[in-house]
Amino acid sequence: MGWFGKSDYEKHEEKLSDKLNEILEQELEISELRKLCNDLIGSYPKNGQVLRDEDGEEILEFVEPISRGDYADFYSHYEELEEVNDLMLAKYLIKHEFLEEDDEDYGFITTHDEDGKDDEDEEEGDVDGDSESKSKDSDYMMDSIILQLERSFEPEKVYDEKELQNLLRSFLQQAFPKATVEREVVLKNKDSIDVLVDGKYAIEVKIPNSRTELRNLSAQLEEYQEEYPNIIALILNNEEKELTEDIQYYVDRFKAKLDIESVVKLGKKRG
Repeated sequence: MGWFGKSDYEKHEEKLSDKLNEILEQELEISELRKLCNDLIGSYPKNGQVLRDEDGEEILEFVEPISRGDYADFYSHYEELEEVNDLMLAKYLIKHEFLEEDDEDYGFITTHDEDGKDDEDEEEGDVDGDSESKSKDSDYMMDSIILQLERSFEPEKVYDEKELQNLLRSFLQQAFPKATVEREVVLKNKDSIDVLVDGKYAIEVKIPNSRTELRNLSAQLEEYQEEYPNIIALILNNEEKELTEDIQYYVDRFKAKLDIESVVKLGKKRG
């Protein structure tokens, strides 16, 4: 497909990707590249380190001195594995002042969907004046947590939500070794959020047994969001309960009404 056959969204997406690659390859110092890889991926290229593809085949071995190109190759490898993506990178570079927040291409793809629809006025019905209090302080860390949960968190059969919380805490601590991961953090209203990362990113865990429990989760999330705007719903879809359609309905509702992202995992309860 030629350039003129692409949608406006695709054109902005491609231009942003080129811009981000240019920053990686030409503008960042080695120390800045090392920090970027460590923050977004959790590691950085070292002497003797080998990169392997999804089949375990060796594709690259790093040798000292580690060059700028090595860092670019390291990042690209994890991008191909979908551990990171352009939006995560853009938010990171904006936060560290390597990319302008009002960049035209970044602004376009974060305010339009892939069909080119502008999402700016979707919440016009909010007349309570509380949209600001519910706004999410979205950044690369939030995106990274969601991505890691979607791609790599595969809980086995669990006994109950407490066990799922423990598995989640352990997983996040391994995925983000420099982060502080806490369980059952008490809120101002004396309830508790299931898991909290770095005192900012909250995750509420649910293994629903009925549609009613999903409806109650919606009320919980809305209340918890007042204290922790950056909140994720992690739902284990117990195959035995046949709640897939109900879960999808409420996942869509969480997003539309509260702007809360959900991660749904298929599994079973034991015992």
